[in-house]
Amino acid sequence: MSNLNQKTTEEEPYCPHCKGEIEDEHHIFISCQAYSQAKQEAIEKIAAKIGEEAREHMTKTFQDGEWWKGGRSRYYLGWVPKTVPATASREIHTEVMKVAGRIWGMRTKWKYEMEKEREGGVRSKAELE
Repeated sequence: MSNLNQKTTEEEPYCPHCKGEIEDEHHIFISCQAYSQAKQEAIEKIAAKIGEEAREHMTKTFQDGEWWKGGRSRYYLGWVPKTVPATASREIHTEVMKVAGRIWGMRTKWKYEMEKEREGGVRSKAELE
């Protein structure tokens, strides 16, 4: 994530999906609606794997709230809310780390495509994979 703060143009600090929102780590992983489907898929997967009672814990994991120390979600750093039962903690931790990686990959690919488009470059399918 170190490249996130290396912005070069006036427009770049802002999220390309959420006009007017600063694109920082918290925005990318918590607030940005462009990645909500990836989080919803993770919620469905964990609910199917360990039970419906895990759905609420997964949903809270992706949101800010009193269940987080300081009120801000940090799942993308490998943290799990203090309210997640020990019996579900390992499975939830594993799944949220996967979705964080997936979101970061989606963002990185999108940024790469936008940069190439600005440069006028044509990319092959192999370059994008």
